[in-house]
Amino acid sequence: MNGNIKVGSVVGVLEPLVGVEYGQPSNNIFKGKVKLLDKTETICFIKLLPSNKELAIELFCAKLANNLNLQVPQPILIAIGKNRHSSIRTNCYAYGYEWLTSIPFASKIGKLPIGHPSVPPMAIFDELILNDDRHYGNILIENKDNKIRHYIDHEQALQINSLSHYFEAINRNWLVKELIEHKAIELSTLFARSNFYDNLSDSLYNEVTRGIASLVNTCFDECSEVFRKAKLSVVDFTGERDFLINRGGQLKDVVAKQIEKRGKEKK
Repeated sequence: MNGNIKVGSVVGVLEPLVGVEYGQPSNNIFKGKVKLLDKTETICFIKLLPSNKELAIELFCAKLANNLNLQVPQPILIAIGKNRHSSIRTNCYAYGYEWLTSIPFASKIGKLPIGHPSVPPMAIFDELILNDDRHYGNILIENKDNKIRHYIDHEQALQINSLSHYFEAINRNWLVKELIEHKAIELSTLFARSNFYDNLSDSLYNEVTRGIASLVNTCFDECSEVFRKAKLSVVDFTGERDFLINRGGQLKDVVAKQIEKRGKEKK
């Protein structure tokens, strides 16, 4: 990863984020000050997730995306005390990233800069990690020049129950549909005209083949170690670690099959 997962804890009271772009009504999205392990403080976008499974998937996918130099913000694992907001009744952990001033969601602007160079590789990344939850509400846009800054929200990825489920989800790839709709080209032509698919799929396959267990273990060993140093209770990711290693093995197989499938479409 280009930089480790950051870890910190909330300082002060959390400010709930409310609005259509945050998913109205919102009881799990906050803005708050976070003290990182190096003692620096930064304002963060903070998202509470339903369980450690979704939290683990968010951290892992962000780390994987960072490894591939995609436009996904560096993740922060954040400890939150039960007194930081009235809706939080127990100590918990959340996913977050550093706050981006004046960077709205695409849903606020109402359109996607489809010509931005980050769109094809992110469409392919979504396809290969089985993320069928891409939409205007998880793409961040630069106000000044209407360029995409970041893609977020990957907690619903890697839900691979079967190969048929995988290929069904591909048909729900929102970014691919947007590219086809705005450029009026067939799916096979889209991938045939671009070397993004070859490059990114090969890179992702190499990342996974090189050792999904190693990547997962490194990801969560980092989290555990920094929490110990900070004298914070360590998150038990044992079950989530096993889940990701299992899904990673399946991911290697389906990525290989999808590379083969796209190759045949190009001929």
